[in-house]
Amino acid sequence: METEKERKGCLYFALIAFALASIKPLLALIFGASSEDLESMQSYDPRTDTVSSDLGYLRITFFLLVLAIIIYLYHKIKSK
Repeated sequence: METEKERKGCLYFALIAFALASIKPLLALIFGASSEDLESMQSYDPRTDTVSSDLGYLRITFFLLVLAIIIYLYHKIKSK
């Protein structure tokens, strides 16, 4: 059975992952990038020789954050 501490840890992990994924797009917006520029932003991984979309990472981590919030709140509401 999950404990309160484990659910809170899952929530913190998802929040940190989302915050890290949002740094680059957020800085681009602050310094005047357009939405077209955000769509074309990509990250290169030399270890695997792949290119990934930064907004793709942001979408995935946002989904994980929403899922972690739902899990956390479901058990919190269920226990009351």
